[in-house]
Amino acid sequence: MVSYFFQLFIYLPLIIGIPISIWFFYTKKKKNGKLIYKKIRKNKKSYQITLKEKFGLVAALIVYFYSSISFVQLVQDLPDALSQHPKLIKGNCKIDKYNGRGGGILEAKFGKHIITFSNNLYYKAHQGNYYCKVEYLPHSESGISLILYKSKGGKEVVTK
Repeated sequence: MVSYFFQLFIYLPLIIGIPISIWFFYTKKKKNGKLIYKKIRKNKKSYQITLKEKFGLVAALIVYFYSSISFVQLVQDLPDALSQHPKLIKGNCKIDKYNGRGGGILEAKFGKHIITFSNNLYYKAHQGNYYCKVEYLPHSESGISLILYKSKGGKEVVTK
């Protein structure tokens, strides 16, 4: 649940900050106290954007759209997260573990649902097929808790 709120508060400044910084950069571009313009015919002034600035603008827009889409999915789960009423799913699942810097992630795959967990919480879990009980937030498919069993009605597997 902590990782959900962490993601929510990471995307919010990106969504607010990127448009403000783009606006500030392209409207207040100055060199030696004077605005930079390129003169064109009929004494009209226009701003010429360099290739470096175009790349920065495109990169900022890509980050902005990605964070906007992710933020919308996270906000849809906000009522469930605040009221602490996540969805529960039980059944056969496949566990995949991806290691990386910072611990990696663990995925529980139920048909078309792929529920992700922080790998740090379930570091003793191994890849394979299990019977799972998973609490998760439905829109972002962020996992809250994971319990693994060898088979239905079988012994619980140690994951923490």
